[in-house]
Amino acid sequence: MDTAKMKELLNDQKVVKILMTRRGQTKGIQKLFRSHGLEVTMIEAETIDKTIEKDLPEGADESAFAKAAQKAIPELEKQFKIS
Repeated sequence: MDTAKMKELLNDQKVVKILMTRRGQTKGIQKLFRSHGLEVTMIEAETIDKTIEKDLPEGADESAFAKAAQKAIPELEKQFKIS
């Protein structure tokens, strides 16, 4: 996976807003990233979802989700560079 492209997409507010609505939907997350030019496997999509949700408080709004996505970027980069 192109980690630079992933980082770019997780910094994009429009993408993060859509990503928030697809929490827990691995196939939907995969389609979202593919529609923005980033090929991800189902496992990668699930990893992205779980890593973001790990730091997400219950009942989080869009800004909290965006902050959690930002916080998850370094961890995701490490995970995907190893694999």
